[in-house]
Amino acid sequence: MPGKRRLYYWVIGGSLSQRMMKGIVNPKAYKNVKLFIVEGNDMKRELESCGYTNVVVVPNFKKIDYIPHKVPTNKTHKIRFVFLSRIIEAKGCSYIIKATKLLNEKYTDRFEIDFYGPIDKSYTAFTEMISGLTNVDYKGFLDLRESRNYDILASYDAMLFPTYWQGEGFPGVAIDAFISGIPVIASDWHFNKDIIVEGQTGFVIPPKDTESLYHAMERIILHTEILGNMSDSCQQEAKKYSVDNIITMEFLKKNSII
Repeated sequence: MPGKRRLYYWVIGGSLSQRMMKGIVNPKAYKNVKLFIVEGNDMKRELESCGYTNVVVVPNFKKIDYIPHKVPTNKTHKIRFVFLSRIIEAKGCSYIIKATKLLNEKYTDRFEIDFYGPIDKSYTAFTEMISGLTNVDYKGFLDLRESRNYDILASYDAMLFPTYWQGEGFPGVAIDAFISGIPVIASDWHFNKDIIVEGQTGFVIPPKDTESLYHAMERIILHTEILGNMSDSCQQEAKKYSVDNIITMEFLKKNSII
């Protein structure tokens, strides 16, 4: 039919296929979609199980204009962990606090944690939870649209991301961490295991597991020597997620987008 439009669905987040599989969304509602563009392999497999074969995986990406200099961590350095996301229960913040309290029994003076991000109005317990912890602080908002703020992120040693938020897709903060040369301790949730190379760019732990988070943090506290190679690996990995390396003319032509 002349003038008929081709419909492409660039899926943001990780819940569409799950909603189809649970019957919340009718798969037939998307029969006119020419191509699904998803952020991870699990969603591709799940959509295929719902009868769709027109699925390609395109990871999250960013325009990378600046790579900060990462100062090597020395053995006497106090480890600095960072959380950078919306501060809600489902992002795993409570598990970070629980792991911190356990670590403080032995390592209070050897690490600290800074939280950045808007605090959700429903998460009223957060401020009270961190109030008695001398090595935990809330720093407000870190605007990474300003390149100089990547220097602040690069001053940390590792990012904490034990999320179990249902809408999680391919988290852009993981790319921000890689750009800044800091490995990510993340839960095995949605696309995180597609992003993180175990032992090279971070560690993947079971979701909602305080003990596993504790041990991953402890590993970094006790073995700071691993951070140098991991930092280099992270900044090399970041280049994979540059928009210039993902949205190429070859990709657009191959998938009949242009």
